[in-house]
Amino acid sequence: MKKRQKKNLILAGIVIGLIVIFLAYKSINSTSSSGFKVDPSLVVQNEPDPTIGKPDALIVIEEYSDFTCPHCARFSLETLPKLYRDYIKTGKVKFIFKPFLRTPQSLAPSNAALCAYEQDPVKFWEYHEKLFEGFYKAGPPYYNKRNFIAIAHQLGLDVEKFKQCLESQKYKKDLLEIQKEALERGVRATPTLFIAGYPIEGAPPYQDLKQLIDKALENMKNPQGTQ
Repeated sequence: MKKRQKKNLILAGIVIGLIVIFLAYKSINSTSSSGFKVDPSLVVQNEPDPTIGKPDALIVIEEYSDFTCPHCARFSLETLPKLYRDYIKTGKVKFIFKPFLRTPQSLAPSNAALCAYEQDPVKFWEYHEKLFEGFYKAGPPYYNKRNFIAIAHQLGLDVEKFKQCLESQKYKKDLLEIQKEALERGVRATPTLFIAGYPIEGAPPYQDLKQLIDKALENMKNPQGTQ
């Protein structure tokens, strides 16, 4: 009798485990971007880091992001489109994306993203979005040469030029410089946001992020503050 009970408990544990795995997988794959399109007029040209927003935006938000980080993927696919709609497009915020090498596996997708940025700063944002979408659906194995090139082809980039950039790891040195800069600024986890210079670690819910931005905007409008 005890053996049967033990067997039933083991089976129940297995079933529960499978259900948990299924729900986690479903949750991950339910995350998708809104497909937001960046207005080309809001893409700042000739910047070392991908930047969107109006030149006279009241505050700057910098994001140190890792392409192998699920939280970064969620921020880029779910939160960034809302941030773009409410603050970037309306001229309140200028947003800067900085790829951070959290692990050795981060180098390949980060380099691919900057190879896309080199050719077309507007299409970079689509490329970065598709990288995160692929990562969410397939995990780290998605990041391979074939998929990097497939995205470049899909977006109409010069594929041969892109291949040369990709294979030479052209932006490895730049990425290591960004990593050094980030560590010097105290970045230890991704995503890390700097809102008007103030660091926020992790990906807060959009409503919490909205409150932080609104407070920063209010401080910019009223530097003396109120008691």
